[in-house]
Amino acid sequence: MSQITSFGKSGNPPGTLTYNYTAVTTTPYVVLPTDEFLGVTTTTLAITIQLPNDPAVGRVYIVKDATGFAAVHNITVTTVGGTVLIDESATFIMNSSSESTSFIFNGTKYLAF
Repeated sequence: MSQITSFGKSGNPPGTLTYNYTAVTTTPYVVLPTDEFLGVTTTTLAITIQLPNDPAVGRVYIVKDATGFAAVHNITVTTVGGTVLIDESATFIMNSSSESTSFIFNGTKYLAF
């Protein structure tokens, strides 16, 4: 796992935003409690990401097509067992090259934004 850090206009903290970066190359990938930003490699196959069913309210996960092949090899985002909805659906399909989507848990379901 790596980290991505973003600094404010002055280039100094405060204003520092750091995400744990996880490179995803296997499918299905079950999201870990330490995951935040998932860079997905879709060069040779479609990948399924399984979000946890009951994270803390307000928990955000970011999923990014890191290699630009999601139009050919889609990224499917679901939950473990597909029991928790994402925007009224059991799955969320990412099918545009270099697409990224964030998912926030509201206590009942995930909202994509």
